[in-house]
Amino acid sequence: MNYYKLTVAYDGTNYCGWQVQKNDKTIQGIMMKAAKTLFGEEVTLTGASRTDSGVHANGQVVLMASHKDMETYKIPLALNMHLPRDIVVTKAEEVDETFHPRYIPHQKTYIYSVYNGPHHLPKDQRYSMHYRYNLKLEPMEEAAKYFIGTHDFESYSSIKKSIDQTIRTIHELKITKEGSMYRFKIVGNGFLYNMVRIMVGTLLEVGNGRRKPESIREGLEKKSRKAAGKTAPAKGLTLECIDYLQGD
Repeated sequence: MNYYKLTVAYDGTNYCGWQVQKNDKTIQGIMMKAAKTLFGEEVTLTGASRTDSGVHANGQVVLMASHKDMETYKIPLALNMHLPRDIVVTKAEEVDETFHPRYIPHQKTYIYSVYNGPHHLPKDQRYSMHYRYNLKLEPMEEAAKYFIGTHDFESYSSIKKSIDQTIRTIHELKITKEGSMYRFKIVGNGFLYNMVRIMVGTLLEVGNGRRKPESIREGLEKKSRKAAGKTAPAKGLTLECIDYLQGD
């Protein structure tokens, strides 16, 4: 068996997320069909992140396993010939059977984009949320500090899990403003279902003055979904990259 680590970018607008589903169009499903056409056999694809419907990626990592051998530099171009324009393989590396994109220690970087102007331009509409209310950067920056570190993020997830399954570490949360566009860069060792989108939705309420910055800490302590803000729309979220903390 041959194993390849693929880096994949995609526009998630027209897909029901990464993970293959019986009756829905997914990134994994489309890639499996393309790989089968290329290699002439069923190919196993395992994604590092099971991105939700409408979420985008610039650096999804996918493990591809095939009985057929191919030089790695040929794989991106060969696969892309069989993929739609909104899914692109940007890199391929040969790895051994011990590599698993989800189980090897890693950190993920997500970028969430929020447009805060009166006119949401067509070029931005697919990749950013339109937030029409006033925003202040400074309160959001103050609130973001409470997320840094290792915490129980039960309040910031849409799915109920046991306490040991809701502990996550956030290494960085940086908010930048370019004109009317806000970018939320969030780096962590893993994320719960809808966690990034709920974190951003809560920070927007802080920026609008409906919450105080310290409400983030209170939300973490209460361990209740009701203690956090609304879930921001999927289209503003992009999986930017995944960095592995040990050799492949």
